[in-house]
Amino acid sequence: MKILEKGIMSNGTKIQIEDWSKSYSFASPGDTLAAYATSKISIEDPFAPKKGKLYRFAFKFNSLQETRKAYTALIKGEKMLSDYRINLYRPEYINCI
Repeated sequence: MKILEKGIMSNGTKIQIEDWSKSYSFASPGDTLAAYATSKISIEDPFAPKKGKLYRFAFKFNSLQETRKAYTALIKGEKMLSDYRINLYRPEYINCI
């Protein structure tokens, strides 16, 4: 995995664009945006988000261009993570963000 870009949203959430294409043949270059956000609720699973704890939320996009567009909108404060609910890798975690 290679980190292509790192940034911080206005609320302090760290985000980054990741390229997993060298590790996994099914991944497109730069199709992942990861957000390290504090979970709002707990999910009953040992590896799931827990309320008040930092968790890595992954968002999958169709291309690096789509990922960059979302990244820029998040950094500028034009969008929130929840605006990308359809891209959340684990959609059952939407209430956590």
